Amino acid sequence: FPENVSSLFPTLAPSKPQHNTRQPSLDFTMCNPPFYNSQEEMLSSAETKSHVPFSACTGAAVEMIAPGGEVEFVSRMIDESLHLRDRVQWYTSMLGKLSSVTTLVELLIKHNNHNYAVTELVQGSKTKRWAIAWSWGDRRPAMVRCLPPSRLD
Repeated sequence: FPENVSSLFPTLAPSKPQHNTRQPSLDFTMCNPPFYNSQEEMLSSAETKSHVPFSACTGAAVEMIAPGGEVEFVSRMIDESLHLRDRVQWYTSMLGKLSSVTTLVELLIKHNNHNYAVTELVQGSKTKRWAIAWSWGDRRPAMVRCLPPSRLD
């Protein structure tokens, strides 16, 4: 890679990604979006936890909060992926709220995308996250790769 990697992958415009056929294609993207819509939502979520966290949150507000939270952030990714289509083989994002999964799958289906996968990520016995992946191509992951480890036995 060149010293200035950003020259390979220029920043996308907020409303419509650039489409330059000389840009390289990517196998996948991976996103850990801001989960919360506001600081109030973030604090409220922390207050509803039934247990004391084992570690301190080290994320800055700009990493954890965005207008519309994770649903709006990943919805924008889906909209941008409509323009980029097969320039990226798989788009992926982690989600912090189970309710976001349904909303985002419905958005993919609305855009006539039925090539998606959803899985649950479990860290220890208390923390759960979810991952969503979608592709505009015809390649699909093997089902064994989409199942949580507890379902593989």
